[in-house]
Amino acid sequence: MLFSTLAAVVFGVCFALLKPSLTPLTIVPYSLAAASVFAVVTIAFVLPMHLRRNALGGAIVPYATISSIIGSLMLGANLAMIANTFLGERLLVARDIPMTGTIGVTHGKHASCWLALDIPSPDLVPRELIARLPLNCSEVHYHEDPIPGLYDVKLNPGLLGAPFVQSIQRMQPTYAPASVIPCHYGLPTEAMPGLPPQKLFAAVRASLNARGEVTSVVLEKSSGNSTFDDLALSQSRKATCKPFLAPDGKAVPIETNFLFTALPSELRADPASETLAARIARRVRAHIDWNGPFTGLSTIISVHCGSDGKLLSASIVKSSGNRAWDAAALAAVEHADPMPTDSNGKSVEHFTITVQPGPA
Repeated sequence: MLFSTLAAVVFGVCFALLKPSLTPLTIVPYSLAAASVFAVVTIAFVLPMHLRRNALGGAIVPYATISSIIGSLMLGANLAMIANTFLGERLLVARDIPMTGTIGVTHGKHASCWLALDIPSPDLVPRELIARLPLNCSEVHYHEDPIPGLYDVKLNPGLLGAPFVQSIQRMQPTYAPASVIPCHYGLPTEAMPGLPPQKLFAAVRASLNARGEVTSVVLEKSSGNSTFDDLALSQSRKATCKPFLAPDGKAVPIETNFLFTALPSELRADPASETLAARIARRVRAHIDWNGPFTGLSTIISVHCGSDGKLLSASIVKSSGNRAWDAAALAAVEHADPMPTDSNGKSVEHFTITVQPGPA
């Protein structure tokens, strides 16, 4: 009984202090193998020696055997956990992985901590999609943080093949204005008539990964109008940005701000009164896909359409001097097919359009 009690105490200490595994079932075969060895040694050698000294030995054999098996199972689990995490942390090299998520803590009789990932990762464990990383609450730098952040996760493969989070630190990503990165975003014109008449302004804090993709957005300054705030958040998630390069030339995650402003109703453009040329230009700009420089580029394209707006041909008549941008500009015109028509359903059949990068 003393043996099983001590084994249970050691098991509890190991369970509380060692790093939790992402795949705990991986170490079960090692636990059972070690438990079998402990049980055989205890029952075959240690237990008979003890019972020979005890006059009631025969009566307590079943209880002693059960206690030995239970204690052996716990000792086997202890050995597997210690080998996988304690030794793995000292013998193996952890892999650094930047991840975006929020720290969560459950308080109460049984506290638990975790990092909820904004985007579930298939890269942590083969053939498994991990959405939440279990953390050890004894680490002092784990605290509940509802705001998504960028974390440096050190993932240890585990000595027995059960990976675990060796450490995690919140990273302070570089900040840069969206105009410097640069980023392409804006408010859709069709949403303007549904906004209240006053001037509105909202600021959104966005986290970008190394590819320039928006991974999380947080409303940093509210406009006071929930509809406009929701619109700013949804458009921020759709923003496209150029990857931000560190001084060493490598693309790195970054934070930026997207700013949204709507003028009072009397100063807003009325979509119904917008000229056909302006609607064509806006449609083309909405299809621009460009991650290069945003200044000094201007391409003039000749467009031939049918009377119904169907694009018949498009060709460059004046290059910007940048072949990649010229190709992107021509592709934007081609993807704008069909072109907008006037109130009579007619489109301009021949026209030239100047295409420049920037928000639509």
